[in-house]
Amino acid sequence: MKALTILLLFLGTLAATAKPKIAYVNMDVILTNYYRKAMVEKDVQDRIEALKSSPRVLAVQEMDAKLKELADTVRDKTQKEATRETAAEEFNSISIEYPALMEEMEQFLTEEKRKATTELVETIEDIQAEVRAEISAIGKSEGYDLILERGGKTSSQVSPIIYLRDGTDLTEMVLSRLNANAPAEEKEEESGEATATPE
Repeated sequence: MKALTILLLFLGTLAATAKPKIAYVNMDVILTNYYRKAMVEKDVQDRIEALKSSPRVLAVQEMDAKLKELADTVRDKTQKEATRETAAEEFNSISIEYPALMEEMEQFLTEEKRKATTELVETIEDIQAEVRAEISAIGKSEGYDLILERGGKTSSQVSPIIYLRDGTDLTEMVLSRLNANAPAEEKEEESGEATATPE
């Protein structure tokens, strides 16, 4: 409410002096289509996926397979009694080690996923700052008095900007500048995607 009051006072001041030059952007669309954000998210997904083949996970999988093999041997009535007894002893021995190994693996996975998620959040915050800086640069170079964010939602899940007369949508301009240095393959993917902004 305080921010809205300040905005109205600002607009009132501008209206009293000259017709304000106002534009808006949709941050949701910009962030969704900015190649750096997509690359960071893919990198985190790849890191989490790679955890499935980490030594700790493979060790647990090998132990699972060994326990199953031993259990099958113990249940197999066609096996010699001595073989089944040896298998049962080995099964019991491995079963004692199993909980600790499982706990170590789960702690490792939890910690690695936490690290990856934390790095993702921090990087996205940096990306958001970069986007805001680009919007500010466009605002200064193009002579805009005010650039509003249209993609945000209020508590009623409605965009705070319902109507804006003579407002210019700078979303595509911002995206174009941000994606100017995208790798060739990223640019090809973006050219095939529609990035329509909501009315």
